[in-house]
Amino acid sequence: MSLPSLRERLAALEHEQWMAWTRHLAAAEQLPGRRVQRWQRSWVPYCELSEASKDADWLWADRILLVLDEYVQAVIGEDEPGGPDAQAHNEVRREQRRRHDLALRGR
Repeated sequence: MSLPSLRERLAALEHEQWMAWTRHLAAAEQLPGRRVQRWQRSWVPYCELSEASKDADWLWADRILLVLDEYVQAVIGEDEPGGPDAQAHNEVRREQRRRHDLALRGR
């Protein structure tokens, strides 16, 4: 499985988790109707979301990938330089870290 397809699968899983959580919260709590209506517009299968809506799920998938990457690096050590996918992998890692840092700053 490629890194982009893993990222997409994690994003879809994150969306499923978000839907379950918001549906539970909407049923269990007294929430403003406009909030529930906004959530309901996104209670659709991941594949039906707009690219803009998927962006939030990608951000969470990137955060998971960072944790997994840190774990793998701790277990097996740094990547072998010059491997066939090393450059693409390193670019993805840099972008994930940048997005993660921006998200932590609330941007």
